[in-house]
Amino acid sequence: SDYRTVPTIISQILQNGNISTNDFDVSNCASTTVIGYTVKGATELIKKLQPLMLCFNIVAQERGNKIFFYDRANVPSITVNSGYESAYVGSATDGVEIEETPYSERIGEINLKFVDSDSNEYKGGQERIVFHNDGISDDNFQKLTKLNMELPITMSRSTAKSVASRLLYSTHSDVLTFKFNLPLTYLHVQENDKLTITANGTEYKVLVKKVDIGANGLVGIEATHEVATDTDWSSYG
Repeated sequence: SDYRTVPTIISQILQNGNISTNDFDVSNCASTTVIGYTVKGATELIKKLQPLMLCFNIVAQERGNKIFFYDRANVPSITVNSGYESAYVGSATDGVEIEETPYSERIGEINLKFVDSDSNEYKGGQERIVFHNDGISDDNFQKLTKLNMELPITMSRSTAKSVASRLLYSTHSDVLTFKFNLPLTYLHVQENDKLTITANGTEYKVLVKKVDIGANGLVGIEATHEVATDTDWSSYG
């Protein structure tokens, strides 16, 4: 029972991979109880962690040769000084480039396989979630993709539904991609950092996906809109 929480499972997996407890920090992960988590055979370390992090919405950051794990909703936010998002060398650019994810890359249905704790025999269960939104036209709805996902995690059907709903909702809320340059004063920004930026007079919270230190002395950032961070479907309205 001492290992039935998300942070202790992550810690145990890392230690089994010969990573010292001095090299990682799981204190920023909620102590959510996990009924069971199964990994079969020899598996790469990152692949052992991915299902757990996906299910419980956790991101990892590396700072000073130490890995920090955070609940995604609680990743510390860095506010970028207004106007810094349009740093440039040579001729001026438009500052922040914003693109919207096409409907073909959004999910309309999730078939989630998991280990059903509601069954006395802990049989694998499946939750099928279909997205309906009156704001999506029929032609765009037909473009939505189906996602088959298998999580080797023992959980109740209600928890599985919440997880599937969050994954589904995120592709319809975090639809904006941002590209911009920052001056070298933001050299400390890394992947999975959360930034607050201003573009066209509107404030956005974004999650950094890629950092590129250019020869022009600027920090190139690619990030996604950060909206769907909570695992509770009811908070999405």
